[in-house]
Formats: sequence, structure tokens, C-alpha cells
Amino acid sequence: MHRKIWSWGALLGVVTLATSAMVVDSDTVDVRFAQGDDFDIMVAGSLEPGWTPHPASWGHGNPDAYDVVLGADPGSDARPGGPQVIGPGGQLTFRVAALNTSPGLPARVALTVTDPDDRSGTTDPATGRPVELFGQLRFTIVEDGEVLVDDLDGPALAAATHEWTESWAPDEMHLLEVTVALPADLDNQWQDATSAIQLRFEAQND
Repeated sequence: MHRKIWSWGALLGVVTLATSAMVVDSDTVDVRFAQGDDFDIMVAGSLEPGWTPHPASWGHGNPDAYDVVLGADPGSDARPGGPQVIGPGGQLTFRVAALNTSPGLPARVALTVTDPDDRSGTTDPATGRPVELFGQLRFTIVEDGEVLVDDLDGPALAAATHEWTESWAPDEMHLLEVTVALPADLDNQWQDATSAIQLRFEAQND
């Protein structure tokens, strides 16, 4: 039996980065969402091997999510790539970066990975097959050789939060390599399923 290798266009077109930055005033116990230049997190991402962000790469993930154009970096002359193709046993690796742009405040940062358009349990009325792929995806996230997430499936990863133990200093950047894989034994019922992925960086001043 041959498995169909399908396009992941819907997945790659909707890989987004989101941020949430809060400033806590310990004297007044006042919590507010950061505005302007006082405290913020910026993000960027690309599919290019060995990519590091250019000054033009950075964008805000709040209030609107930052769309990762996989295959081209906004700060380079690369031509945007089309939909990527992956089949059972295949994988895709891309890089994302986050930067504490605060001029003077360290940040405690946490990362969550979710499907922003979860359609679990929904089937295609014409075929009866599932339309949501997120639950079948396997995620590995590495930072500077350290494995932060080790081959977790989508639902397990979405239920977890990775928190950096050390605060990020002003202007400190973190670069992550994210690998998304499909199990080799994935059967044909998933061949038309797609998924979105969102990486959210939540920061609070230290």
C-alpha cells in the first residue's frame, strides 16, 4: 500500500509567533500590558538553514500574531518559498527567535506551542477523514545544543509550558530550532489533514 505524500501548505502558511508582555509594579501590585518602548518582546522566524535574524526580520506578535514566511527571511533577498511537502516519516525544521527589547528591564519568559485553529474531532464530510493534523505532529525544540522539548506530540506539548530559569537581560536574544515530524507509521486517513502552529512567548518584567 502506498501512502500519499501531501502538501502542508495550510500548516506552513499559518505558522505564527505571538507575544504577551506584562509589566508588574511590585510597589502598587499593578499589572498592565506593556505599551510603547518600556517593555516588549519581539519575534522572528525562517525556514532557511543556519538562519539568524536581520534587523528587518523582527516583528511584534501582539496584538496580531507575527506570520513566519517559511522559506524566506524578510531581512534577506531570498524569494518566498511555496508550500512544503512532507509525508509519513518526514520532518521540517525551522528557526524562531525572540528578543527582549526593553531598554532596562530583565524579563522572565515562558514559551507555549499550540494550534490556534484547533479542529480536533472534525471530519471532512466528503471523505470522513480527520481534518486536523496537530495531534499527530511530533515536536523537538533545541536551543544552542540544549533540548528543550524532546519528541513530544502536539497535545502533550500544548499542555506544557517551557519557562527559562534565568531572566533575559535587556537586548538578550534566544534562537530556537524547531523540528516538526510525522510518524513513519501514520496511516492514510491523515493524508488530507492540515494544521496551524503558534509559538507564544509570554514575558513579565523581573
